[in-house]
Amino acid sequence: MVAAGLPLTALIGLPLAAITNASNQNPATAVVGGLGNKARRSRRLGILFTVGDLASAVGPPLAYTLMPVLGIRNIYLLGAGLFAFVALEALRRAATSISRPAPI
Repeated sequence: MVAAGLPLTALIGLPLAAITNASNQNPATAVVGGLGNKARRSRRLGILFTVGDLASAVGPPLAYTLMPVLGIRNIYLLGAGLFAFVALEALRRAATSISRPAPI
C-alpha cells in the first residue's frame, strides 16, 4: 500500500529484497545440506525450510499486532536483539564444534 504512492520505493525495494533473500537463503541451504551424513540431509533441509516458512508466516502479523503496544522503534529493536542472540548462539556453537565435532 505504501509503495503505491511511491513507485520509486517499489522499484528500489523489490530488487534489494530479492538480492538480500538470495544472499542469505542459498548459502544457508548449501551449509545445512553439507552438514553431517547424507542420510539425514533431507530431514535437515526440511526443518530449515519449515522453520523459515513458519517464521515468514507468523513474523509479520505478529509484528503488526504488537506495533500499537510496543511502537515501531521497539519492534525493530526486538528484531535486532533476536538477530544478535541467534548470531551469538551460532558463533558459540561453531566454536564448540571446532574444538569437539558433534556427531550428526
